[in-house]
Amino acid sequence: MSYLRELPEANMQDFLYGTDSETPYLLVDTCRSILKCESQLTHKDRELQAVFVLSLNNALQPMHVHSRNYALLGGDRSIVQDLVRDPEHRAVEPKYRPLFNLLRKSTTKPDSIFKADIDACYDAGWNGHTIHLVATLVGMFNCMPRWVNTLGMKYHEEEIQGSSDYLINTGYGPNDTPSLNDEDYKAKFPNYENKGLEMVDQERVTISEA
Repeated sequence: MSYLRELPEANMQDFLYGTDSETPYLLVDTCRSILKCESQLTHKDRELQAVFVLSLNNALQPMHVHSRNYALLGGDRSIVQDLVRDPEHRAVEPKYRPLFNLLRKSTTKPDSIFKADIDACYDAGWNGHTIHLVATLVGMFNCMPRWVNTLGMKYHEEEIQGSSDYLINTGYGPNDTPSLNDEDYKAKFPNYENKGLEMVDQERVTISEA
């Protein structure tokens, strides 16, 4: 189940919640923040981006978990391999293609990203807050495959389903948080899809004046 001699039968959940190290908890908290913070991207958008990055890395365990999450949120899993094979990312709407270009470049050759790639995201209608979120998301989901693959984590179908159900039903948070459902989340956070760069800038001004 793993390469570690001390934990030969451990699965991913054991590594997340069953060791004395605080590092996995920090990883989970970071993931929760990325997948729940307010932005122009829906939860379904973020799950697809996660699956895409994990697929590029061939990280099977987390890839299957987030692929199932994407499907439970109404996504069509059949487009993932089309996105992986096609550098033009024609399986998604044109406005999403510059974001997937960033995800691909950051995963496969990060030094190939230039200002024009970011400008293309602005031109497609995304604001700086969302572009920054995508850059953070790709960093997170490039970290996870290296963690999973280096330790040799394996998985069973039951674990994939259990992990996915837990993340969807708890919304990546404590049990009293809304499920990972856009309508539930928007009801609690009305600015879920409306928090633009102007709002972020205003917060900075408020903090600096305090």
